[in-house]
Amino acid sequence: MFFEEGKMRTSHTHQPLSYDVRLPDEAQADALRLLDASRAVVNASLVKLWPQLDDFMGERSGPAWKQVAAMMGSPDPHGDRQWRCEAETVGRILRGQAERKQVFLTLLPILSDGFIRPKTEQRPAGKNRKHIKEAIDVLAKSLEDDETSFVTMQNVVEQACNHFLQHDTFPSDYEEMQSIPLLKTGLLTYAGDDGPKMGQSYRLTLDLDAGTAALLFRFPNEQGVWQWRKTATVITLPQIVKNRLKEGENLSPTLREYVHPDGSRMAVLDFIVNIPKAPLAAWNTMERVLGFDWGVHGLITAVVLDAESNQIGRPFFLNTGGIDGRQARTRRQIDELKAKRERFAPDDPRRVPYNQEIARGKAFEASGGTGGTMRRSEVRSGRCSDTRATWLASASALNAHAAPRIPVPVAGALSKPIVPPGLSIEAIQSNGVAGWCARTVAIPPIAIMQPPSISPGLG
Repeated sequence: MFFEEGKMRTSHTHQPLSYDVRLPDEAQADALRLLDASRAVVNASLVKLWPQLDDFMGERSGPAWKQVAAMMGSPDPHGDRQWRCEAETVGRILRGQAERKQVFLTLLPILSDGFIRPKTEQRPAGKNRKHIKEAIDVLAKSLEDDETSFVTMQNVVEQACNHFLQHDTFPSDYEEMQSIPLLKTGLLTYAGDDGPKMGQSYRLTLDLDAGTAALLFRFPNEQGVWQWRKTATVITLPQIVKNRLKEGENLSPTLREYVHPDGSRMAVLDFIVNIPKAPLAAWNTMERVLGFDWGVHGLITAVVLDAESNQIGRPFFLNTGGIDGRQARTRRQIDELKAKRERFAPDDPRRVPYNQEIARGKAFEASGGTGGTMRRSEVRSGRCSDTRATWLASASALNAHAAPRIPVPVAGALSKPIVPPGLSIEAIQSNGVAGWCARTVAIPPIAIMQPPSISPGLG
């Protein structure tokens, strides 16, 4: 949702990359209080502006904070630049939601009962993913000038299907299926301030020779009084961040809260660097092509071919491990725990273990589905007090066996098939390849299986 604003930094020659670094212990308490205060302002602003979501569908060339500031003032003033940063966060969220609403309005005419798999004795009702994919493919072909990605349309359709499975009807408008996107954890971009040297809410000094960054920021103390930290917080930069900062442009950072599945919190600073893209080699020097196809059961199927249409190595299947399914199961398990908890009186001590497991379940859900899930047998039997170790062990197992990600090639995803000389489109399409991206192969194919862990930048 929040990353949609990265499109403001879209460039054919550069790309933003983001690296999160944990703040030192001495700054954690102050940073978390800052994030709590900012989250309250952001959420209050979202509640006020949500009825005006359509106003964020128009031109978005300028900073998001200007659009928000023109519509309202801070619900809890504590500094002009601080409000601008909070307003930038609000504006990016609402612009992202407005874009999703536009996609929903495009998809609304094709929403039908055929997207839902009927309930049977063996399986509950669910989504007919094959029918969904076919319908989106047909719609996408009719939208010649629309740049909306297949993944975005599929995501919005599945959200509408989730609404159908809960209410037995498709939503008639976007707000019917989408609640106000309130922040559950703290998130504050400093893009609304005056930069790292002249900022009025933060200051950031880099010493790349020493490999450190010195951060100063305003925060509320325990009594709620806003002030600057008296001494700069020195952050040790990982080697990859130092290298990126030397070759690229340092953009405004983002302060963010991370919540562990056990409920503990920490503050991290996202260093965002705009780096040049590697130049593409001439087509006549291309030796191999990487093609990929969006799938139903697997998110992506990819294959490498040479100039003679020979497949190089085995196909690569990217399976997200059913993140959407695990999240849905977790929510159902939480509902079951709540139902069992209600068998006891409000002051009954037997409610305590249920409250603990429900809290941990919500923490896992908020973590983005990277942890484990509770055993359904334990939920059904009511033996939920000893699932902590099960949950954390499952999280470790899932993280240890997480599916590798395919790195985005330098050329990016091309909208039309472009094939180097001597390579037959028909021959490649016979291998099931629908999307194309090409690059010279200067590294062995195994590098495709072990990409660096790089998250997208915010711009």
